[in-house]
Amino acid sequence: MNLGEFIKIRKKELGISTDFIANALGTHRSNVFRWEREGAEKIAGKYLEPLADVLQCSLEDIIFVTLGSSNYTQKNGNFLDFPTTHQEQTHIKKYRACDERGKGMVDTVLGYEYNRTVDLLNKNDNERSEPTVTIQVPYESMAAGFGNYLSDSSYEKIDFPVSKVPNGTDYGVRISGDSMNPTIPDGCIAFVRCRPAIENGKIGLFSLNGEGYCKRLEVDSENRTISLVSDNDKYKPIKVGAEDYLHTYGEVLGWAEI
Repeated sequence: MNLGEFIKIRKKELGISTDFIANALGTHRSNVFRWEREGAEKIAGKYLEPLADVLQCSLEDIIFVTLGSSNYTQKNGNFLDFPTTHQEQTHIKKYRACDERGKGMVDTVLGYEYNRTVDLLNKNDNERSEPTVTIQVPYESMAAGFGNYLSDSSYEKIDFPVSKVPNGTDYGVRISGDSMNPTIPDGCIAFVRCRPAIENGKIGLFSLNGEGYCKRLEVDSENRTISLVSDNDKYKPIKVGAEDYLHTYGEVLGWAEI
């Protein structure tokens, strides 16, 4: 069991939501989703102890699953326990046979090594962390498929690593549909630069007669035609007629998964 699986189990057992965990830890719900999906690769060490409090378990439970313990099993429906190995049982027997001085020495060494492990987790987190930038993303998705009606949408703010956000990004948009695969996958966040017009051959966000699209612009000057083209061959180009209303929102600079 990894940390992501552990979080999902405890959410179900406690009847709590992703938003509840995010609010309790003072972070964004998208971070909790990443922890559930990617586990210890994404969680910052500073969240381990608060997360244990929210999930009503011990910090040791969080540490063990963060380290990828595979011996954890669900117990009594409300907490996790783990079976001991033969070596661990031998250590316990030796510990119980020690006098108070011996037990004190073991406790001291064990405490030191436990704290060293926690510090190592925090160090690894700091080494792989990088500055972030906050991007506004509408709750409503933009279609990369058959189109969807564009309406005024409320926004949420999502933090992305600086290295993943292209220079010039003004906002992000959720992509729904596979018509731009493999260039822009379904479910990702597309990074957009506001532009009233984009160059021929570039990918942009458009509104055609009130329907929203993420497509590649194709302008045929010789035949005087404009089309919105998919990178996925199973979708036919959308011809823009003389009576159609085409509005450009901006150019897509890149994308990132969340």
